[in-house]
Amino acid sequence: MGSRAVVAGAALMSLLFGLLVQAPLANAAVCPAPGGGPISRTTTQTGDFVVIGGGFGHGVGLSQYGAKGAASLGCTRGQILRAYYPGATVASSLPAGRDNIRVGLVPSEANAVLPSHVDIQAVTSGVSWRLGGVTRSQPAGHTWRASVGTGGRYTVKRGTTTIFSAADGPLRITLKGSVVRLPAKNHRYNRGVLVLSWAGLGARTFVTNIINSLDRYLYGLAEMPSAWPRAALRAQAVAGRSYALQRRQARDTNSTKWATCRCDVYDSVSDQAYSGYDWESVAPRWVAAVDATRGKTLRHAGVTATAFYHSSSGGYVESSAFVFGSTLPYSTTFDDSRWERASGNPNTTWVRAFSAEQIGAAFGVGVATAIQTPPPKGPSGRIGDPARGAGGVVIQGTYGTTTVSGPFFRTTLGLPSALFRVKSAS
Repeated sequence: MGSRAVVAGAALMSLLFGLLVQAPLANAAVCPAPGGGPISRTTTQTGDFVVIGGGFGHGVGLSQYGAKGAASLGCTRGQILRAYYPGATVASSLPAGRDNIRVGLVPSEANAVLPSHVDIQAVTSGVSWRLGGVTRSQPAGHTWRASVGTGGRYTVKRGTTTIFSAADGPLRITLKGSVVRLPAKNHRYNRGVLVLSWAGLGARTFVTNIINSLDRYLYGLAEMPSAWPRAALRAQAVAGRSYALQRRQARDTNSTKWATCRCDVYDSVSDQAYSGYDWESVAPRWVAAVDATRGKTLRHAGVTATAFYHSSSGGYVESSAFVFGSTLPYSTTFDDSRWERASGNPNTTWVRAFSAEQIGAAFGVGVATAIQTPPPKGPSGRIGDPARGAGGVVIQGTYGTTTVSGPFFRTTLGLPSALFRVKSAS
């Protein structure tokens, strides 16, 4: 792999893929171009309709399995990031401004139902509660229940015993490394402050975890297995930090988003999967990757990049313009099939079979008689949204015909991605 011929070949492949992998300098020759390993998608399953596809997730930005495959082939963190975010650069320090981040634990996503009370279990000692100018220490092993009544009066009880009752919230629970568990989330937390605030919508409560740095937040980001190669973990850390920073900056300037979230990022796949102490305590290699990339983010033209990422592309990354309708210069379509094939991804190809009755009931057309996926499609073959000019999925049945977007078809049937084709038994 170190000969001049191979180096020249690598440079030529870089050019052919839009300079996605930069010309080799020190050890770049060991990193093969991302594409060039075509993926065959066939099936032996039978059914009225068989859906054959690849990948998992929306397909935009960094493919986590693609990063794993690239790292296993010898690619560095920088080479992985340059491929998946072409034109973006890694900045070595965060922009000026606040460093903390507000993580929405409740709700976990937009339009979720807010609870009327929240249970907090103290796993260790040192958990400090403050409400209405009064501070109390919650003993280890005790569960306190915080509730809010109409009008915004907060009450905290242990069993039937009242610990606090005050109308001047919010309620603040300082952790400082002490561990608590939220049964409603089935996760433990040890960072920053939990803030319980009244929603102003009757007896409903927001729970926000304010963490005093992006890096401490990233420790609990459960987005990639800690056992994966170091270069993949570091690429994920930079992408995750960039995504969180961009979301924080966006919500700082959008009062509507703040009102519905009381946070910078949700703790779910609506933004990023945050599991707090439960992940940090069992993922030392991930924590090391966060530390190794401290302060590093992706930027383009001086602005923090919206670093979308997903589980796997199925061998072809899609653009944000096609999937989300937002044009990002560093979010392009390209072939990463070689990296995908090297990843051991169980969802590189997948297949699902459905009966005509199942399809018809799912989309309200009686018994399905035909499914078509007309052009245009994404360059990867993904099925897009007709509202943005794509062909979508046309489902014909005994009660009529309906056209839906690829993502809607995917979520309705529980498919891994919108990169698929449909095979009919007829």
